[in-house]
Amino acid sequence: MVSVQGRNLIAGMLIRTLFGYSVFDFVLLSITLQNVFSITEIGVGALMAAYWIPAIALQFVVGRYADKIGFKKLVVAGTITVALGSLIISQAYFFELVLIGRFITGVGAILFWTPGVVIVSNVYPKEKLSFATSLIVLSYGVGTLTAFLTVPVQAIILGWRSIFFLAFVYGFIVAILVQILTTDTPANFHKPANTVKIFKSMELFKIAVAQCLSMAAWTVFLTFFTRTLIFEKSVNANVANLTVVFASIAGIISALLGGYFSDKKYRKGLWIAVPLTLLSLTFLILPFSVGFNPVSDLFLSWFIGALVWIPQGPIWALPKIVEPDYPNTAMTLLVCMTGVTVTVFPLLFGWLTDFTGSFFYSYIMIALIVLCAALVSYRIRN
Repeated sequence: MVSVQGRNLIAGMLIRTLFGYSVFDFVLLSITLQNVFSITEIGVGALMAAYWIPAIALQFVVGRYADKIGFKKLVVAGTITVALGSLIISQAYFFELVLIGRFITGVGAILFWTPGVVIVSNVYPKEKLSFATSLIVLSYGVGTLTAFLTVPVQAIILGWRSIFFLAFVYGFIVAILVQILTTDTPANFHKPANTVKIFKSMELFKIAVAQCLSMAAWTVFLTFFTRTLIFEKSVNANVANLTVVFASIAGIISALLGGYFSDKKYRKGLWIAVPLTLLSLTFLILPFSVGFNPVSDLFLSWFIGALVWIPQGPIWALPKIVEPDYPNTAMTLLVCMTGVTVTVFPLLFGWLTDFTGSFFYSYIMIALIVLCAALVSYRIRN
């Protein structure tokens, strides 16, 4: 008989895999959609923003509600909503409908984002928490990797619309499995959370800054790195797409290692700050070092994936440690701030690239925001 911890962990990993797939299938098809619907780079940024805008508008409500009633209803509703949004995109014949479908998919993702982590953090002890959350985090990489391995082939054989129809089917399957597998263990059914007091926690704010800026960098990397190689450096599209596979594999391995060792050695803040410092330096040299050699491009993407995902286990373990009674509410600050940055920075990156005619200054901007995240992370006490 599988334990409650094991069943909740399996469900959490399935949820996060759906999350990764629903983000990255769109990234892989961005060039196709750009050609089909005749949109520019800022249009691509708008499609990414449509996915994340619900994080800004809805996440506070979702977090409080999840702490009050538990996670299962929200997770099931979220996976079904992602499925319906994907179905709309699969049937879209004009750009505005794609935007609507993408927005609905984002609403679904927000419904299961923090509950999909608390599903695990509520049943694991503090001593194993970073490792458990790292398994949830690496499942996002599994989702992106699955998308990369299946989407190009499926798009050639069945067309791009079939990709989103597959996400529709997968969403309903995950909803059924979550309903069957999980045991709901809300942090506190009765006592209402003091949201203002929780959000005044400087420790939580520092964790949120690290998360939102590192994820902004990752979103920009997923959305624009292959485009940089293809359009600016004239790299073969297959080689360019392979860089994201390398980054995803590195992320899966590194998230696991980061979660394991941050439970064993040093304070968790260092496992966040040091990788982000190195990530900032990597983005700083990126405009000068890509597009010259496929091997170096693959190595650079591997390095970026590793540095982004090493901190993720500690980051998602810390809200439960800082606010043990209201982890969903605490995590909403991370998610809402992340929603803002991953909405704003892809748009800003696309606008700056269109304005300057080059990706160069856009990557320098990303290097600076990651450096800010690193400097804040050094002050995390836990």
